[in-house]
Amino acid sequence: MKEYSHCYFAFIDLLGFKEIVKKKTCSEIVAIFDEAKKHYTINRILDGDVEVPIIPPEDIHYYIMSDSVCIYINDDIKSALPVLEWLCMSFQVRMLCLDTPI
Repeated sequence: MKEYSHCYFAFIDLLGFKEIVKKKTCSEIVAIFDEAKKHYTINRILDGDVEVPIIPPEDIHYYIMSDSVCIYINDDIKSALPVLEWLCMSFQVRMLCLDTPI
């Protein structure tokens, strides 16, 4: 039996991707997905120099379907929503910084 949980969920659609597929090479498209598949964490500093993730990486979930990226975090994890918002903004900046901005 499947278990369901409450999550903060972001659905990011890569706009204009159909045109990119028509015009770009396979290696250029792979570069886009390589960047999209990178997982990031947000760290905080404890005791002066020790950096620890605000949310453990294993609690941040990614799912890529075609030209859409889903990022989700259980809503019972402290700071889940602001971390998800930061991950979305970071993702958008990374897509804009590609050779072909998306």
